[in-house]
Amino acid sequence: MKQRLALTTIVGLAIFGLIAWAAFAGDEPSQCESETTTSTFHVTGMTCGGCEVGVRRVVKKLEGVEEVEASYEDGTARVTYQAGEVTPNDIIAAIEELGYTAELVDGEEAT
Repeated sequence: MKQRLALTTIVGLAIFGLIAWAAFAGDEPSQCESETTTSTFHVTGMTCGGCEVGVRRVVKKLEGVEEVEASYEDGTARVTYQAGEVTPNDIIAAIEELGYTAELVDGEEAT
């Protein structure tokens, strides 16, 4: 009798788990998903291609950053990122850790 009760409980929990999983694994996008945003930053202090590589490498390591383009000639960094995972201030801080100054020029939603 105890084994039957235990088996019934296990089966019931498994069915409940599958129903819960199916409810959250639908085709609808999750409300937790953040929007993809592209922002341009003015970066002062880059003088060569190595500077560009450093900026790209450091910013790309941030959680939520998808793409980084940097140009020492234009003095800019263009970053595509998940707005819910990383902020422009996080990106600025990462660039400034390299010894450059950075400021947000513009941001545009690119979902």
